[in-house]
Amino acid sequence: MPVDTGGSPGLLNLRAKRASVRLPNLKKKKEVHGYGIGGISGKERALVRVGAVNTRILLGDEDLSLWDKDELQRGQKKNKNGNFQGRPPVVIPKAIHDELVRRTLSEAQELMRSNLVAAVKVLTQLATSDGVDAKDRIKAIDIIMNRVMGKEVTPILVGGEAKWEVALRAGIVPLTALEDPTIDIRSEG
Repeated sequence: MPVDTGGSPGLLNLRAKRASVRLPNLKKKKEVHGYGIGGISGKERALVRVGAVNTRILLGDEDLSLWDKDELQRGQKKNKNGNFQGRPPVVIPKAIHDELVRRTLSEAQELMRSNLVAAVKVLTQLATSDGVDAKDRIKAIDIIMNRVMGKEVTPILVGGEAKWEVALRAGIVPLTALEDPTIDIRSEG
């Protein structure tokens, strides 16, 4: 059954059929359709049917912010009883991966933000404690100073003249050459 794409002709070929594709069947289809075997040609393709939910995701009609983390990790929505039904999908839309990465990084950022004071206290204890090796104390002091005062700027001196500068300078005609027609512009350099 064709999917209504809302007028976008490039997506008319998407079909929402509930059919699971196992990896061996996917390999058979690849070989049967002559899309290349063994990864040699670099143009391998295979036909994969996606379910109704994945079709909605590909069309942008599914709100992934409503999915929980387990659903995103599996790439499959739970049924009304809160369980996964059927086999895990063989392929998942990139949008599912992007949402999972966004949430994971957001959680990590929040965890670091909430433990920042504790981390600074540990660094301060390391830097001021007499029972810590001198090299570890220096590392802790260096970390604190770099964060508070900023790292020292190291200037990089680049010598020589760029090729575009040489070409530009060679293309400049002196004003005296324009006033005196006896001066050969090509001989000056």
